[in-house]
Amino acid sequence: MAGAAWATSVSQLVSFVVLLVLNRRCAAIKVKLSRFTPQLHYFYKIFTGGVPSLCRQGVGSIATVLLNLAAGNYGGASADAAIAAMGVVNRISMFANSALIGFGQGFQPVCGTNYGAGKRTRVRQAFYFCIRLGGGTVAALSVLGFAFAPQLIRLFRDDADVVVIGTAALRAQCLTLVLTVWIILCTMLLQTIGMAWQASVVAAARQGLFLIPLVFVLPRLLGLAGVEYAQPAADLLAFALALPMGLSVLKTFRSDAPRPAHALREE
Repeated sequence: MAGAAWATSVSQLVSFVVLLVLNRRCAAIKVKLSRFTPQLHYFYKIFTGGVPSLCRQGVGSIATVLLNLAAGNYGGASADAAIAAMGVVNRISMFANSALIGFGQGFQPVCGTNYGAGKRTRVRQAFYFCIRLGGGTVAALSVLGFAFAPQLIRLFRDDADVVVIGTAALRAQCLTLVLTVWIILCTMLLQTIGMAWQASVVAAARQGLFLIPLVFVLPRLLGLAGVEYAQPAADLLAFALALPMGLSVLKTFRSDAPRPAHALREE
């Protein structure tokens, strides 16, 4: 554990130094302390822009703790195996979600640049392109994950009870994993176009707004199976929330925004 902590700290330090050097050599806008002029307006913009990411990561950590507690409480004689199995499944799911978040972060500059330029139809096209590409990729990975769930669990922990519990939980998550493509990209879209609070609700929905209550309810009704099905159920509810929110915004992107009057005068 100490080695993992040191590895994390050192990697963050190395990343900072690399980015600092690249900024001095390559960036069009140089980062200099003399240019730092703190203003409340800037802090507000940074805060509202970062709240969705805070909700997505911070609430997810709380949900993971509660999920592990529920696995221990309802795992019975296999409580340790249940905790280990859910930990493995969370790591596998985190790998897929991290890739999707990176994919969404690649969409954000395209979205922000074109939205700022009034090219809303291009934002709409880029969004649906990412949905098709991300959805197809995740669907294929979900099929592989469902088929080879026992083998994937054994890569982390070769224990019979862990494999049985982990296989059931991983296959349940594979059934709804493709829905997270829309949830994550919808969050990125809303966050980039300035709808920070709507983006925060969608970001917190999957592992906070829905998962946390389900962790308290489903295990009481289904026992350990409730722990295994809590995340897939939360994915379904989060998708049901994110779908109309995303569609309502995309409907307004059927045509480009009108050119500003000053730009027309300059032309």
